[in-house]
Amino acid sequence: MNPVLYDFKRGLLRISVLVSLVVFTLAGVGLAYLIVSFLAQIPQVRIACYSVIESSTGKFKLEVHVFSPELAPVDGEVKYTVECLGAGEVRILDEGSLKTSNGKLVVEKNLERSVPVDYTCLLYLNVSTPLGYARKPGISYTQLQLESGNFYVVTWVDMYSLPFHIEWFENLGEPDQPPERRGLAGLVSATIFTFQGTDKSVIIVSLYSPLVDEFKLYSGFPSPKTLEIIDMFGTGQLKPRELEKYFNFIGKVGNGIHSIEVNTSTIVMETSTAFTPPLILLLAENESRVYYAVLSPELEVVIPGFTRTQIINAAIQVGPGLFTMFFPVLVLYLVYVYIAKPRAQGALEFILARPITRADLYTTRYTAGVLVVFASVVLFVTALLIAVQYITGFELTLDLYSLFLLYIAVVAPLLAFYSLCFMMSTLVSGTRYIVITVLLYVIYAFIWNVIVYIIVSQTTGFTAEFSKEITRVSYTLAYFNPIELSRFYYFYLEQHLLSGIETPEYEVIKDLANPWLVVSATIAWITLPIILGWLRFRRVSLSA
Repeated sequence: MNPVLYDFKRGLLRISVLVSLVVFTLAGVGLAYLIVSFLAQIPQVRIACYSVIESSTGKFKLEVHVFSPELAPVDGEVKYTVECLGAGEVRILDEGSLKTSNGKLVVEKNLERSVPVDYTCLLYLNVSTPLGYARKPGISYTQLQLESGNFYVVTWVDMYSLPFHIEWFENLGEPDQPPERRGLAGLVSATIFTFQGTDKSVIIVSLYSPLVDEFKLYSGFPSPKTLEIIDMFGTGQLKPRELEKYFNFIGKVGNGIHSIEVNTSTIVMETSTAFTPPLILLLAENESRVYYAVLSPELEVVIPGFTRTQIINAAIQVGPGLFTMFFPVLVLYLVYVYIAKPRAQGALEFILARPITRADLYTTRYTAGVLVVFASVVLFVTALLIAVQYITGFELTLDLYSLFLLYIAVVAPLLAFYSLCFMMSTLVSGTRYIVITVLLYVIYAFIWNVIVYIIVSQTTGFTAEFSKEITRVSYTLAYFNPIELSRFYYFYLEQHLLSGIETPEYEVIKDLANPWLVVSATIAWITLPIILGWLRFRRVSLSA
């Protein structure tokens, strides 16, 4: 058998190494659950809801849609409570906890008690998903006294959605005569989501009207002329078909929650500094009446791939970071098995009695250890990514450049520390090797950051720039710490995944993370200890 493969098998198949690999693999799965638990505590999912209580009959309907930050349906658990206050009492009309299906939840039932007129009713929502949560502590029901009865209605889309009344007036067919009869016909809310870097926008509408089955939806840019046209329409001076000349048709909506994808340039006016949201017109008519609502919806920007990037970043920060911090213990043990222990026992001198040179022995055992490191990293990172993808349901397929940076971020510091330990095994052996390498590990992995903190606190003090100075000194000194080399590669990976979006620390790090210096430092940490170790190994006595 090839000597490299023999030593690789001998190093990898040791009980202690196998147990460590199993532990780290299970740790990868455990960290995946930890990551998901962390994400689940972030208020980042979006919700749209629609609820109606018919006062006289107690008929109740609740519809909730749950979305990721990119508006993809997300399944989770929805806890709801409907509470009404009035006549000196507080009533819990209904409550429950149900799972969504394809991001949707619909509840329809007859309440045990009807709701009198002029009560104050509130809807409490608590949504939990693997990607985060959303809590709405008391959305107010709007009381609508319509021709068909009294209704308590909620229409809500995401965080800052405001409800708008749907009105009706008589369709007299005479433009010069203002309508004499008017009334309310329902409630509607809407939010516009524009996708950054694309021409895609999505309008989510939550609507209730017992008088109309279907509305046409239009958009128009806000301007003095547009507002004048709407005012003329509301006073009966303009017919619906004439109003349509000034607005762009978007689609049709009815009772419930609807998502309509549109071209951003047709509904949003973009200036050099910001987006201007449009006016949204809801319109329907029959022979006797015109139904309409004019909305000024909120405008929110969606970052495509935000959730996927956040999951990957969380996986990178938690998983490989901890692996890089604790796996060096196994690395220094490998060198102990390959060189330090057999040297202390005189076994290396016995091996050299065979037809093998010191150079063969040195390179073979070093290469075998490198293969063990590579195999361990591949096993751990693969287990972590598969587990995170399985738990969250999000595909975490990385492009080749991202995979390269991820594996280099983990492998490079481990190989650098492995080379350092290999060099130390040529200087000392046995127990002294264990003591010195463990001390080096503790300094590089733990005490190093304490030293950085002390340096910054003593030189700059606890000022407003303290955090930036910590970052600057940490990255500056990272060139002199084999384990801290991972900082640079994680920075490159984060910038690549965020597609140019600058993080708060970007300006501090970008000049320090010079790619040529980082690559040079990595190569130096891996090669120089091996060269120095060989210069020592070829002359040192290998007897016990």
